[in-house]
Amino acid sequence: MHTAQYTLAALPNEKRLRWCLAVIAGLLLVVAGEGPDFGHYTDWAAAALSGDVFVLRGSVLSPGGVPFTIAAAGPGLVFAVAKLLLVPLTVGTAALLTGWIAALVFWGSAFVVLRRVAAGDGWLALFGAVALFIGTHAGFYSHVYATEVFADALIAALWALALTRVRWRLIDSIAAGALAGLLLLVRPHVVLYAIPALWLAIYGDERRSGRAILTRTIAVAVPGVFALAEYLMVNRWMTGSAWHPPYVYGGAGFSSVDLRHPEIAAVLVHPWHGLLSYHPLYAVAFFAVVLLAWRARELRPLWIVTALATVAHVWVQAGWYIWWLGGSTFGMRGMAPAALPLVAGLIALMREAADMAIGRARAWLMLTVLSCAWSYPLLLRGYTGFYSWPALIATQVPAFAAISVAFALGLVTSLARRRAGVLEFELRGAAVAGVAAVIGYLLWQLSMFPRPGQRIMLAAIVAGVVLIGWTAAMRARRDSTAGAPVMLSVLIAVFAVQAGLFARLAIRTGHQLASGAPPPRQFEFRGASPVEELRVTYKEYLGVPGFEDRKRAFRKFLEWQRLDVASLSRKDREIAEAVRLLLDGDALFAEVLAEVSVRDGAVRITGSGMNEAQQSRARQLALAVPGVESVTFSSD
Repeated sequence: MHTAQYTLAALPNEKRLRWCLAVIAGLLLVVAGEGPDFGHYTDWAAAALSGDVFVLRGSVLSPGGVPFTIAAAGPGLVFAVAKLLLVPLTVGTAALLTGWIAALVFWGSAFVVLRRVAAGDGWLALFGAVALFIGTHAGFYSHVYATEVFADALIAALWALALTRVRWRLIDSIAAGALAGLLLLVRPHVVLYAIPALWLAIYGDERRSGRAILTRTIAVAVPGVFALAEYLMVNRWMTGSAWHPPYVYGGAGFSSVDLRHPEIAAVLVHPWHGLLSYHPLYAVAFFAVVLLAWRARELRPLWIVTALATVAHVWVQAGWYIWWLGGSTFGMRGMAPAALPLVAGLIALMREAADMAIGRARAWLMLTVLSCAWSYPLLLRGYTGFYSWPALIATQVPAFAAISVAFALGLVTSLARRRAGVLEFELRGAAVAGVAAVIGYLLWQLSMFPRPGQRIMLAAIVAGVVLIGWTAAMRARRDSTAGAPVMLSVLIAVFAVQAGLFARLAIRTGHQLASGAPPPRQFEFRGASPVEELRVTYKEYLGVPGFEDRKRAFRKFLEWQRLDVASLSRKDREIAEAVRLLLDGDALFAEVLAEVSVRDGAVRITGSGMNEAQQSRARQLALAVPGVESVTFSSD
């Protein structure tokens, strides 16, 4: 019988570094906050815990007969598991604590992955970690919690598991399947990054007999099947079809997902939350991954899949109509799950370059430092939005200063000496400076909270607990390999509990819908699109220069879908459609959002930026329709 072996990597063995990382962990907790759609995820948690799907908020009743939402159920189900364990805490507090734990899982797994691809070089791994924090979304979404922290943590854990296994046991394959299943429930399209780990979970070592492969395949597939069933059930509730995701809707020439005409340039380089506009490190790291996919000496299939997954990820993101993903966001947050796979490729290439040519390794080091210098001022600002490049550049004066200093220091050092020892000194210096920058950022965030002194005390306590736990884990790792199966068992248990909570919710929802009883509360709309959120999105879109054809199609969709989803009598619907046609036929309203609603012959036109002349003309047109009693106006 073979014994499972784990090749987990350690950080540089320095007590001061351990203290710094423990302090960072404590600070991450005390500055934790709610990310995008956080409330919708806690709604899912409340629904799972109560078994009542009508806990979900919203004014739209879906075709499946439940409150419509496009928020994924996965984060909420994980929040629900945490609430079961942390009974005294509220759902919101338990959710924040769960997000913090997910952040710790991400960073612990990230260190393992980076040390592995750095061939054991602890300082190179640490440099990769601080670049990951500063130069990508990982730092910001390690304390602002939504789908990003969970997607990042699940991908990191999958990669850490795949890259540290010497021989795969049944529990490892089940855990890989559970991680991939949770990832499907959090963000379905980023399961692409899990493919290498799942492949290794099945074909990962020399024990590749037909029976072993079949056993591992079943072990990986079983959690995936349960997760897929949950995903399809949510689709059915929201849209009436298991194969129709709630993200896909449209009409009148508009589609929420258009993969034939993706906005790739906007997603990558637009100043309004473009990926590379905020985080040029993604471009540097992607180029490194492409080089590894072309000529890597080790793990080449991993880099090939990562490069292809990144391209597909950008394409899908660019096909989404709200390509900037909302006003309260930090850069192109949809690409956050790509951060660790790409930075891992960058570190792997730097390790390979250091073995072959010091000058080439120094070039990658400098590109990384310069990219992080650009991103750091934006990280300090947090939620930002720039409609033009001049506006973005005007705020980046500190970045230009930092880039100039970094470039000058790098150039002087490069011209002075080119020995390997100098590169190691530069690497250590950059890593230490990065750790200081990370702590500085978190202290800056802490200063924005009331009574920061109390939070500092809490951070110190948390840091001490983390340090004690870390020390105990390091000792246990030296003594035996028992710790890893325990952690994997906990992960599998979390997956099983969330599946059980969802199954109970599904059974109760099925009984309620089958009974034919009316919904327990009133809904203003009936359909499969987020009516209220679409209005907010349209207002954001108006602030972005250009994209006139897409704005026009979006506007027409909003105007007609209001009639499609509103609960109107037959007579009121006929009046509303007649008024809508008259407005569409008048050039005065070609560039104005004017939504029509009717109640007992009273017409209300909800406009966005309508002037007096347009209101007067709209009233004249509406009153010409038989059955119209009055016309009023409102603005959103």
